[in-house]
Amino acid sequence: THLHRAAAVRALGAYFISDRLSAAPVHEDRQTILAVLALKIFVIKRTTTIGAQSLPAGLAMSLTMGLPPPPPMPARFPVYAQLVLPESKALYYKHIPDTDNDLIICTDELKLTLLGRSCHCPGISTLLLNLFI
Repeated sequence: THLHRAAAVRALGAYFISDRLSAAPVHEDRQTILAVLALKIFVIKRTTTIGAQSLPAGLAMSLTMGLPPPPPMPARFPVYAQLVLPESKALYYKHIPDTDNDLIICTDELKLTLLGRSCHCPGISTLLLNLFI
């Protein structure tokens, strides 16, 4: 699968970037949430029981393929995701398990927050824009 080819077994975290210019932002956000869910399930299930002891699936695979063992699985698998619509954030937290270390950024929410801050401090958006360009 794609997760095996991407060496997700060895990953310590993941980034998901959405197409913010998509014609169907709801569909784009749902695809991102499904991808995060698939990865989280993969990470949760990556421990397999071999005999009486439990080895990470990556270690078992490494032992059979002659590869070095993967790093130990982090206590929490952080996900950094970009969503297009702010209402998708609630959908994310409703359906994704173990979101303590996840960081979700909504581009529309970020733009509107910056617009609101510029009302309190005129020129802040120009300052930040010049810092990023």
